[in-house]
Amino acid sequence: MQRKITVLIVETGNHGGGSFESVYQNIRNLDRDRFKPILFYLNATPYVQKMRNLGVEVHVVGDILYNNRIPDILKRIIVGSNWGLGRIFPKLTPIYEWVIHLRPILALRRIVRSKNVNIIHMVRNFFCLVGLKGLGVPILSYFRSFIISGANPFMAEYSNRHVTQYVAYSGGVRDYWGHVGVDTTRFEIVHNGIEIEDIPALDVWHWIGIDRRRPIVGCIGTVKVNRTYDFMIKSFARILREEPEAFLIIVGKWLDRGLGEKLEQLVRDLGIESSVKFHGGDPRGKEIIAGLDILSIPYRVEPYGRILLEAWLAKTPVIATRVGHIDKIISHNKDGVLVEHGDEEDMAQAVLKVWRDKAFAENLVTEGRRTVENRFSIYRCTKDLEAVYEKIKETYWNRIHSNP
Repeated sequence: MQRKITVLIVETGNHGGGSFESVYQNIRNLDRDRFKPILFYLNATPYVQKMRNLGVEVHVVGDILYNNRIPDILKRIIVGSNWGLGRIFPKLTPIYEWVIHLRPILALRRIVRSKNVNIIHMVRNFFCLVGLKGLGVPILSYFRSFIISGANPFMAEYSNRHVTQYVAYSGGVRDYWGHVGVDTTRFEIVHNGIEIEDIPALDVWHWIGIDRRRPIVGCIGTVKVNRTYDFMIKSFARILREEPEAFLIIVGKWLDRGLGEKLEQLVRDLGIESSVKFHGGDPRGKEIIAGLDILSIPYRVEPYGRILLEAWLAKTPVIATRVGHIDKIISHNKDGVLVEHGDEEDMAQAVLKVWRDKAFAENLVTEGRRTVENRFSIYRCTKDLEAVYEKIKETYWNRIHSNP
């Protein structure tokens, strides 16, 4: 009988966002007759118990930097110092990482040895690579983001020497890290996937307290610089000239310091306070999306994440920016609308067209639902990830563990 492949999945995020949900859904659909997952977290988010409810072994080990309790000012000092030293003395970066993250590194090394781990699957973070290289276990590095402050060419070259296999959730993410110096020839693309289900719609009009006849466009997701919600706000000011009853809601926790206040000031400067609402974070994100007339994704980096898939599932029309490889994900004017990033008139006219042309909007949601079911089901995407694990096994694990 063929023994299972033990995969240690390391998730170093703080709060339990989209990457946590993606890993959770992958584990729910993973073939447990062939693969044994072990989860390692730095923070006790709700996903710890959710994983344990699946019968998965979970380890939680705190870290001095990546935790929910450290004051932001202290975190900025530590991160700033680390990045500054990395720029000045890049070849000493592995030493800094060992010193700062000693506790989780030692815990991870113990798990790899004691649990006979066959594949290390890093969802993010350089310190995991620094601490786990050289253990005779192949390492998969999964890129799920574009901008990692402090990354430098030495870190890319170091990764190329020690990572067995790279994975990215889109071609845009792969190409971004290729520009940083990561070897793009060693990437596999494993798209985000999502459980195919019907999403109940929140009564957004009642929730906000506005007249039901007012059309609502929303932006859902953490408020940070690369999501350029200022672009959407300026575009919305143009929309109001033709649709004075329109309403914009932005739902998401303010992440980048001072950005939320700047966006609020922009709304005041444009004189559109009565037509814009900042709500903050909300666990009902999917239900809110389902209750919108339109979801806008105005990002300046490729806007392909769970939010797009959730909108397609919820049958909410999507307007996104034409950046990166998003045109490989969205078919323009078929399952979504693509606009040029920064072109306020383009965004405004796209929103107005979807609002006014009901047949066009209905076709968008019909095709969007078909796209997510055919291309981005979690079952299909998990099978793609399993294929990557098998590839690593055939190429490396059988050679390293050739003895019965």
